[in-house]
Amino acid sequence: HTVRGWYRVSNKDVEPNQKDLEMTVQLASRYSPDSTFLFTLLRAPADEESKDEKDDEFPFALFQIDDNALVAVEDWAMETSQPER
Repeated sequence: HTVRGWYRVSNKDVEPNQKDLEMTVQLASRYSPDSTFLFTLLRAPADEESKDEKDDEFPFALFQIDDNALVAVEDWAMETSQPER
């Protein structure tokens, strides 16, 4: 199999931190030294947030390494099969 990235779940952070960058660099050098490696920050709702509210945005953001920083990937698309929707 091919490893293309990793993810972290948070109910506080909306941006990656220094530890995320360090982990992404380490994992990319091991599993994907010659291709793009992604970090995904999955935003879980906090306890006080309404679970009934629907958001039009995906609850995650994609980042890739650029000049020793994690930079948001703006132009991406996701396709899912019917059972995953």
